[in-house]
Amino acid sequence: MSGFSIINGNCTGSNCHGGGMKVSGVNSQYISATLSDLNISNNDAGGHAGGIYFSYANAILENSVIIDNECGSQGGAIRATNGSSTTLSYVLVDGNKAESSTCGIKYEQGHHYINNSTIVNNSCLLYTSD
Repeated sequence: MSGFSIINGNCTGSNCHGGGMKVSGVNSQYISATLSDLNISNNDAGGHAGGIYFSYANAILENSVIIDNECGSQGGAIRATNGSSTTLSYVLVDGNKAESSTCGIKYEQGHHYINNSTIVNNSCLLYTSD
């Protein structure tokens, strides 16, 4: 998939992951995806990953921007889980926010590579209890 924008997406609820896009296999079956020349910006997820959520996925993301996304938990821009493997090349991850931890990118398990990319100005609001 290439050459498109996802802007101002909204996914509500704490179990809603991927405000801009969710790339996921089904029933623990992995999928492969190559994503290029994307603009993923100003999206919001109530759960994880304001920008892109990868689950059971082997993905390449290149020549793209993931900016100004927000989420209610982890990975303001990207979260990769359930053994997903990702490669980011020439990707700008800027100005994303997470209400919990791992402000820009949250990786779990799998193999992850970042080449010639910029990850800046991402922020977190850590929960506190009274």
